[in-house]
Formats: sequence, C-alpha cells, structure tokens
Amino acid sequence: MNLSFSTLGCPAWDVRRIFDTAARLGYAAIELRGIGDNLDVDTITELLPANRAGLRRLMTDSGVSVCALDCSAAFATDSAAKRGYTETAYAIEAAAELGVPYVRVFGDRLKQPESEVYARIADNLCRLADIAARSGVTVLLETHGDFNTIDRVGRICDSVDCGGFGLLWDIEHTYKAGVDSGEFAGRFGSLVKHIHMKDIDRDGKLCLPGDGIINPSELTAILDKIGYSGHVSLEWEKRWQPKLAEPDEAFSRYVEWMPLSSPFNLD
Repeated sequence: MNLSFSTLGCPAWDVRRIFDTAARLGYAAIELRGIGDNLDVDTITELLPANRAGLRRLMTDSGVSVCALDCSAAFATDSAAKRGYTETAYAIEAAAELGVPYVRVFGDRLKQPESEVYARIADNLCRLADIAARSGVTVLLETHGDFNTIDRVGRICDSVDCGGFGLLWDIEHTYKAGVDSGEFAGRFGSLVKHIHMKDIDRDGKLCLPGDGIINPSELTAILDKIGYSGHVSLEWEKRWQPKLAEPDEAFSRYVEWMPLSSPFNLD
C-alpha cells in the first residue's frame, strides 16, 4: 500500500506546489480532485489535451504519480447522467494518455422510483467501463451519497459485472452508515481499487489525522487480508470546509499517522 492525498485538501495551491509538497513529504501519488478554481475534470487547465505533456513531465520530474482523476459525475437523474457521462468519458481519455489508472464517479442520491435510478446508474457505468477497459483505465464508483451500504453498492456491482469497473471505498462514509468494514471488504474485496481515508471525532466531524477515533491499523489489517495493494488517500476536505487546518499541516500529520515504514503499510 502507498500513501496519496486528494487535491481537495489544497484548493489554493497551483500544480507545481502540489507535486513539490507530495515529493517532499514522501507521498507516492496525488489524487486529482480539482486545481484552483477548476473542479470538474474537463475544466482543469492541466488536463486539456495541449497541456498533458507538461503534466506528464511534472509527474516524471517529481517522482509522484497521479493515482486517480476524480470526476464530479453522478448518474441518479437523466440530466446529471448526461453531464456525468460527458465528463467521465473525457476523464477516461485523459487518464489513458497520462497513465492514470482510475477515474472516480458517484452514484449520488436515490430517488423514486428506485429501480429506475439503479438501472440508469448501472447502464451508464457499464458503457463507461467498457470504454475504460479498452483504454487500460478503470472507472471507480465511490461509496458516497446514498450508496454507502453493502446492499445498495451490491445492487450496482451485480449489474455492472464487467471489466473496467471497480470501487473507491471511502472509509468515513461506510463507517457513518454503520457498515462493518470487515464485512464490506469480504463482500467487495476484489473490486476495491482505491481507498479514501479520514479521521473524525466522536461527533463525526473531520479532524486532523490522529486527533480522532479512527484507528488506521484496524483498516490496514483488513486490507492486508484482501491483498489490497493500492493507495490509501487522505481526503482533507479543505475545499468544502475552509476553516479546516491548512494543507501543509494535514498532509504532514497524515504521513505521521500512517507512516510508510509501519508494519501495516506494506510496500
């Protein structure tokens, strides 16, 4: 397993500072969720076709990879699905050119009739996963919104039984939904390709890594059992919560909380 952080945690930083900080702190990768004012993948300046060679050079020079492109895409409604499909298709193409393995999407909120929502999400994911598989990329559905339980995630996974598809497991979201992590890993272990990690206090609020109630050793022991070898990515939600501690502090604390040399963080 390797450490990464989401750029959600440093919305005021430019791309050079992002990669320089990751390299200085010993991160293996960054997870690209917006740069500056641009959040959707197809609006990010560095991901425009003419600028991708420069981003590749930055990755090579810094020794830091990009482990995922995080879309805003969701598919619960027809209008959202159309926009989401466009952004995700663009992200797949960019990821393939840059050598990024994963593109993240959301299911979002369940609406009535639920059967239509499940069908719409599954249909879009099947079509996008097929494109991704042919491009050497995998589309990841994040455990997020109403898709945080084993039953709901399972209904999607059972309908998207194809290559080019996997899961991004956000530990905080399933934890708050009352899902047993061992049970989740046992059910979906082969599909889990990427992890979001946070620490929270007893009121369920985001806090600096190590200040809360989440025990990373429990998670990594579970991940070791399923043979997980991907990234465990800090999602410091500074973009949504500007009063949170500054990214330099959060990113440093995360390395201390989940040190690369620890017996449960095996390279």
